[in-house]
Amino acid sequence: MTPDSNLDRLALGARAAERARPGLTDARAPFRARWACLAEAGLMALRFPPAAGGTGAGATGLAHALASLGRDTTDRGLLVAVVAHSLACGSALVRFGTTSVLARWAERVVAGTCVAAFAVTEPGSGSDAYGLACRAVRDGDGYRLDGNKVHVVSAARADVYIVLARTAPDAGILGLSAFAIPRDRAGLSAYAVPHRGLVGAEMGRIELVSCPVREDERIGADGVGGRVFEVALAEERAVILAPLVGAMEAQLARTAARCATAIRGGKPIAEHAAAGARLGAMAQRATAARAWLERAARALDDPASAKDELRATSAMAKVAMSEAIRDNAQDAARLAGAAGLEDGAPCTVELDDAQTAGLISGPDDVLRELVARDLVGRLERQRP
Repeated sequence: MTPDSNLDRLALGARAAERARPGLTDARAPFRARWACLAEAGLMALRFPPAAGGTGAGATGLAHALASLGRDTTDRGLLVAVVAHSLACGSALVRFGTTSVLARWAERVVAGTCVAAFAVTEPGSGSDAYGLACRAVRDGDGYRLDGNKVHVVSAARADVYIVLARTAPDAGILGLSAFAIPRDRAGLSAYAVPHRGLVGAEMGRIELVSCPVREDERIGADGVGGRVFEVALAEERAVILAPLVGAMEAQLARTAARCATAIRGGKPIAEHAAAGARLGAMAQRATAARAWLERAARALDDPASAKDELRATSAMAKVAMSEAIRDNAQDAARLAGAAGLEDGAPCTVELDDAQTAGLISGPDDVLRELVARDLVGRLERQRP
């Protein structure tokens, strides 16, 4: 089936979500078993066209599926890992991978038969591609990589890492290249690092010490890493918070039910002006977050979307969603009262997840700067 409308994409996403749901029911099941269930349901293949081995549901179908699944599970982190795998790593390999080695990885990433991790963030530069210290130095027919990457989703689980490194020290973003490095490569070590929020994403670090990489493992031409980075992050940012947008809707329903039944001062909480205003604001933010998610996903699916326009839309959507998720988590906790403070209560998990949501795939303030630069750039290009 080749989807030719938004309704087709949504239907494919809904079907994949139903098949994937059993993989999220038991958080104690082995990671690989849960991942395989999501892959067999076709979740990882949704974004990609049939020519690349996907189902053609696009970002719209994937966003719909992830939001649906996010409503029903507390392990939104695992779904975030799916986004990093499919949209950051998969998009890089499918769009820029030209060698047979990269094509084989692309097939496995689209099918979900491996786990891929996108390794950009560094201890000293964050996700600022201009400031990366990881170096790729020519060595015969290949390269040697040295550097550290942190906050890598699925770091200790991945079978392959998409690593951004500097090949030309003084060339700015044009001096970056991207590489696909298998987990068992000498000189590469990966570690899980305990963290709060979206714990199922299992973020960690990788260390590269004189790690050999072949020429045919470079993604695109030498110096194209900056473009790979921009495309991958624009894809990821648009959809990475979809599971939490779905969770917001479940959170709103739970909070509304409490406010309608809990009695304070002889009447339901919802009838108190302050509480009613908070509940109304939660509904408004949940609706706005869903609208931003759908807008960003449609922009990814639209071949007419301009590069800088797509980058700005993804960044604005991610900021709008993360702010709404954070504010709703705080209001839900306030309306839950003391019961919301109990260890393991939904509110405590949601607060931790919301805090992390504002940091992954680029902190909110950094993304606002990106939007401002793109806006100013467009205005300058329009001047006569």
